[in-house]
Amino acid sequence: FNTSTVKLGGLVNHSMDIKRCRRIIVIASGTSYHSGVATRQLLEELSDLPVVIELSSDFLDRQTPVFRDDVCIFISQSGETADTLNALRYCKSRGALLVGITNTVGSAISRETACGIHINAGLKLVWQVPRHIPVKLFQSLCYLSCLGVTTCQNKSDVLKLLQVYSNSQS
Repeated sequence: FNTSTVKLGGLVNHSMDIKRCRRIIVIASGTSYHSGVATRQLLEELSDLPVVIELSSDFLDRQTPVFRDDVCIFISQSGETADTLNALRYCKSRGALLVGITNTVGSAISRETACGIHINAGLKLVWQVPRHIPVKLFQSLCYLSCLGVTTCQNKSDVLKLLQVYSNSQS
């Protein structure tokens, strides 16, 4: 926070591919889905890309079109959510770049995506769900800053959001 920089090592090797994409699809369930919904507008504003938020249980039912120049972001607390994994495999078969955001190192989503972020939020217990939503929102902001800061006009907005989060955790 002191240097106002974010470096996510899990995305470094794919950052140019991410920046060249034409659409971002966020696929998740439960509280992970809600963190995607909460960051959609910001992601669109920072990246100037269309962002689609999908509930993993509905994604395959509709046979959603996925293309090679799409980036598909899969958010899951456990990294083992069945519907999210099925959607991941569907997107993989269509050649999209797969990004995983999970709390579990070595999970299926971590293994099957090209790159990703481990959020390190600790165990998710039912009574702790409110704690996990801000963590997921923060990791989404970190992802946004890696994606958008070098390509968008709103760098100061991202820095302000990161500062607000930093102050709220003190």
